[in-house]
Amino acid sequence: MSSFVDYYMHFCVRWWSEFWGARGKQFSAFAVVNVITFWLSRNEPTTWAKTKPTIWANLITFGVFAIWHLIRVPALLHTDQEGHMTDIAHQTEELKEQMQKLKAVPARITVTPRELRRTLRVHGKQKGRNIFLLAKVELLEPAHLEVIKYRMELSRDGVIDNTEFVDDLDKWEIIDQSRDPIPHDDMRPLPMQLDCGCLVEGWVHFVTERTDQELDRSRVRLFVHTDQGTGNAEILADPGHWNVGTKRVTQRFRLITDTGM
Repeated sequence: MSSFVDYYMHFCVRWWSEFWGARGKQFSAFAVVNVITFWLSRNEPTTWAKTKPTIWANLITFGVFAIWHLIRVPALLHTDQEGHMTDIAHQTEELKEQMQKLKAVPARITVTPRELRRTLRVHGKQKGRNIFLLAKVELLEPAHLEVIKYRMELSRDGVIDNTEFVDDLDKWEIIDQSRDPIPHDDMRPLPMQLDCGCLVEGWVHFVTERTDQELDRSRVRLFVHTDQGTGNAEILADPGHWNVGTKRVTQRFRLITDTGM
């Protein structure tokens, strides 16, 4: 109902705009001339008889023009609607072009490692080590990006291994047995959404079949992949980088002891 009323309100406004814009000055001039003529000859007995045909002729003429504009208005409204839709389409295309230009801007991402920890993989036939890396990630450009994946490389004596990412940090926690009571802190994962100016910090979990001795001699590289580029950081090979301090990574409800320190 509201759209029906809105249409006819717009219809009347457009009709009056077209009619008065085209004939308003003529109608005003006609009215002024006839009033002045009638006033000047008001004492003559035949004034009204002489003026009435002129008035009727002009009223009929303006009535014809009013009907003509009344017929034209629906077509004009339709043209306006098409023009409005065309403008929207042009604006949409311009917005898409701007978005494409923004996507073409290479991403600038800084990655800063904070902690590097490892534990034995002791469940069933699993071998090797769990690797946990705490890092800070900051997006410098563009305004917003979605992370496609986090990836870790281990480089030892020119041999590069890609570790396996594991999305299960909700099953792990950080404890410190040197404190009483012993704290049980959650391991918050690095987010998959990055916003410019918003520094984020979190953990990533990877698994590898390398031994402690091999890990001690390996460079650790963390990559943050997005559709506009990749940020990365490297930790040099050094046994002193692993499991620093008294904190330990444990699996919830079951203790997994750290090794290598």
